[in-house]
Amino acid sequence: MKDGLVRASDGSDARDVGDWSAEKHYYLKRTIDMFTTAMRGKWQLVYIDLFAGPGKCLMRESGEEVDGSPLIALKSRYKFHKYIFVENDTEAMDALKERVRRLGIDVECHFMEKDCNASIDDIRQHLSLDTLALTFIDPTGLQITWQSVKKLTAGVRMDLLLNFMYGMALKRNMKKWVGLTNSALDTFLPETIDWRTLFEEHDRNIRRTSFALLNQYVRELNRLGYLPVNVEDEALRIRNSNKVTMYLLLFFSKHELGMKFWCNNIAKKYLQGELGLYE
Repeated sequence: MKDGLVRASDGSDARDVGDWSAEKHYYLKRTIDMFTTAMRGKWQLVYIDLFAGPGKCLMRESGEEVDGSPLIALKSRYKFHKYIFVENDTEAMDALKERVRRLGIDVECHFMEKDCNASIDDIRQHLSLDTLALTFIDPTGLQITWQSVKKLTAGVRMDLLLNFMYGMALKRNMKKWVGLTNSALDTFLPETIDWRTLFEEHDRNIRRTSFALLNQYVRELNRLGYLPVNVEDEALRIRNSNKVTMYLLLFFSKHELGMKFWCNNIAKKYLQGELGLYE
């Protein structure tokens, strides 16, 4: 059994996760329901999951088994026309395929067993002028590179639901990465962002630097055609039981209607307050 995977009651592997993941999945389901309800009949809808996992999660604290993001998407009331699941772990992918088979849903599914950054060209082959995609980016660290995000989203209609690893990766590892010449943060961020200089400008304060990098990342997505996002008002904080922010959920759309749905119908009632420089 690989790290991060445990055996579920159905005999297949599940992802070992903290109980705070339930909140993330709650917002994913709301986003999918909004997306498929509002856009059905207007576009060929495509769901892309760049870190699909085995399809089931086992909550570490409570022991509860819950659906992972692929099954959440497949069980939505209104279906996407096409599903693309990317997963680099063979055992996790095998478990996901088996669970999708058991569902018995007659939908078009594509399974890509490879690193998310190596899957971009294959994914783009499934996108056309009449498609509208929702891409869920839910890494365990900073695995996805900026170049992959840029290539994936170029010239296509695609909304993004991004799990920004604010606390679990960025704040936790920044001091370690400063001394590395080619760290995960260097490839995660756009090449225009000199994060080491920014770190020094903020007196090596990890929290201030992390917040500044988050805002710069959002501005670079604006340059790719995505509408502005006010991270203090529109980012959903996912916290652990000690109220520490683990990561942030951010939604990006190139169309005003997408941002309106997110701000007014999904996130607004459930925001937990401003992020702030010192969160």
